[in-house]
Amino acid sequence: MIESTMKDGVAVLAMRHGKANALDTELCQALCGALDDAAADGAAAVVLTGAGTVFSAGVDLKQVTAGREGYVAAFLPELRRAFTRLATFELPVVAAVNGHAIAGGFILFAAADWAVMAEGPGRAGVTELLVGVPFRPWRWSCCGCAPVTRRPGRSP
Repeated sequence: MIESTMKDGVAVLAMRHGKANALDTELCQALCGALDDAAADGAAAVVLTGAGTVFSAGVDLKQVTAGREGYVAAFLPELRRAFTRLATFELPVVAAVNGHAIAGGFILFAAADWAVMAEGPGRAGVTELLVGVPFRPWRWSCCGCAPVTRRPGRSP
């Protein structure tokens, strides 16, 4: 689920989970484990990317809507743990966004210390807004990050 390589002291973590790197319990746990391993292996920094053409399409809605009893109750704490672990990780994290970063995938993008996005048709954003679900500021706090309140290079 997370392909990990080390090069010149930088751990490169590539999410490799289905065609869209959708977030589910297993991928969230694997991400936390890979971050822990990178720190234990002496990495100086981490690069997080997605395998294929999508960084992450967000939460695996098929699993959420499948109605498995207790899935959402078990999944949400793992999702929050993954967001929080990434946002508060003790090493610098760069999100190398290789394609779409949608909804929860965008939160991964935003939780990194720095991010670069590949040129091309990839989109990034919180799509909940498109279907009328307000994305209130408290939701950012679940991952330990905050939305950009001003454009870079401009005074507040």
